[in-house]
Amino acid sequence: MIDSSARNDKIKTTQNDRSYGREVWPDILRTIAVFSVIIGHMASYGYKFSQLGPRTFDGQVCNLYYSLVRFCVPAFVMLSGMFLLDPDKKYELKKLYFVKIPRIVAAYLFWAAFYALIIIAYKSILGGDRRWYDLCRYFVQEMLRGHYHLWFLFMIAGLYVVTPILRQIVRDEKTTIYYLVLGFVFVYVVNMVSLFPPMRRLLAETLNRLDVKLVAGYPCYFILGYWFSRRTLSARARKTLYIMGVLAAIFATVLNGFLAYHFNTPGDWLHENLLPHVVLMTSAVFVFCQYNLKGEHLSAKWKRWIGIAGKWSFGIYLVHAIFLDILQTVLPQIFRCPLVSIPLTAVAVYFVSLAAVFILDKIPVLNKYIM
Repeated sequence: MIDSSARNDKIKTTQNDRSYGREVWPDILRTIAVFSVIIGHMASYGYKFSQLGPRTFDGQVCNLYYSLVRFCVPAFVMLSGMFLLDPDKKYELKKLYFVKIPRIVAAYLFWAAFYALIIIAYKSILGGDRRWYDLCRYFVQEMLRGHYHLWFLFMIAGLYVVTPILRQIVRDEKTTIYYLVLGFVFVYVVNMVSLFPPMRRLLAETLNRLDVKLVAGYPCYFILGYWFSRRTLSARARKTLYIMGVLAAIFATVLNGFLAYHFNTPGDWLHENLLPHVVLMTSAVFVFCQYNLKGEHLSAKWKRWIGIAGKWSFGIYLVHAIFLDILQTVLPQIFRCPLVSIPLTAVAVYFVSLAAVFILDKIPVLNKYIM
């Protein structure tokens, strides 16, 4: 599975990419991931909250889009692990708790307050609720709860906190593989089996007795991203992984669609991130970008633009939800033909969000602490 001769080519290519300041493929993957997040949120709304039923063609289209982009958030985590677990880079606790964590806290407070104010304005103007104490209560509740997409900040902060420990794990190859196997079995496979009610109680009782809490879901993605970045897979191994990723995507789409149709409810059975098929999908996308989207033939100008898009992907993630919320409120008819409307709307939201991040990036202080 590992081709030593290809390893040298990979190193040379990486060095050439870094001559432009950034590697190209991680920024391409970030762009793909954040665009997929937008598609996923659009499809989720159409699938769960619109009038589209799971037994309609349009409802199943939303299920299709929602299933195919499950790799988006895990891909961000794998990219973070690829860089943060690199033993060649220093990782200081002082910088962690006085730079990284405060920035995440600042970003959360800003965006949680921003979205809370938007909700208050909606309730006050459109809902007719103008009592100031109720509005204050709504504000505090939304600040504590956070907008639906801000959960990512908490998860990333948790990964930053345990990074020093994970860096020690990846120092040894056998320990790394052992951790990944344990995580795959005790988290991803167990989550999949637990979807079946007869097994859920038995598994819960058994695993609670084992009390294996060291291995968790997202740290496995974190380590997996680093592990793939340090390996050189043969062409045969990559093709096998791609096929498994495609089959996993088909499996998730068909089975979740079947369950939704059978129970006539838009459930998320196969849409959770911590499931085996999502690991395969994310790994396939990650490795495909790593080996096929290096950008050797791109000009320096294009590489710089891709670098900017990748750099702003986190800001796009944070700001895109406001445009989705506005569209879903003002134009609910965008779900009349989701097969076309979801990707087209996602493109529009992406570029509007990109423009918003461009403006925010020009504002001193904000550009450093909220994106």
